[in-house]
Amino acid sequence: MRGFNTLVDITIKDTKLTALCDSGSNYTLLNSKLAEQLKLEKSPNQQNLPTILTANTGQCSIIGRAFCKIQMSQKTDLTINIEVYLIDNLAYQLILGRDFLERHGFILNFRDGIIHTDYGPIEMKAATEIDSFDQATDNKLLRNLSCTLTSEQTFVQEFLKSLAFSSTLGLIPNIKHIIETKDNIPITCKPYAVPFALREATRAEIERQKTLGIIRHCENGWGSPAFPKQKKMEKFAF
Repeated sequence: MRGFNTLVDITIKDTKLTALCDSGSNYTLLNSKLAEQLKLEKSPNQQNLPTILTANTGQCSIIGRAFCKIQMSQKTDLTINIEVYLIDNLAYQLILGRDFLERHGFILNFRDGIIHTDYGPIEMKAATEIDSFDQATDNKLLRNLSCTLTSEQTFVQEFLKSLAFSSTLGLIPNIKHIIETKDNIPITCKPYAVPFALREATRAEIERQKTLGIIRHCENGWGSPAFPKQKKMEKFAF
């Protein structure tokens, strides 16, 4: 199994940061608190901000737009001007979204561990346990991202304790399934007629299932019998 992640080292105003290259994000996002620390220049146009949704359809809290210049650690001679959306409580320092990746020709090549760009290749970092989604207990990005809860999520959070400790949750008490039986009498099992021509094949299949332990030979009254049955034209079924 190849183990790479899409985190790249960048620099903004001489401050070293880590950015996530994420083709699943439509926009490039920056942590709003980090933007304050870096004293980034805010865009004069703070109107018509897009609606940005998380994977669970929650709405992100957008503080505004800002401009910044980034340098790639593996491309120190390269400076790129970008516009970012400032997100409250963003789990990552910076997410380079599809708008940035397409504009600068970023192609994520997990087979060779290379990010191809218009400015040359960037080597991917080796993944660690925390970078692997199947090793994480939950999605860090969704957990830390401030968003508006849906009515269903609000309901579950409000009544979480009642739902968690309810032994009847999901049960329908007014519907029952009953099989009527009598003492010492097996449940009726109608024999299934097998064509005579298929008898040998049927025997072989029965032996195969017996060998595998799927079925076993039974001589008591609870076994399901199999027997030949005479049909028209003196043909038999098994």
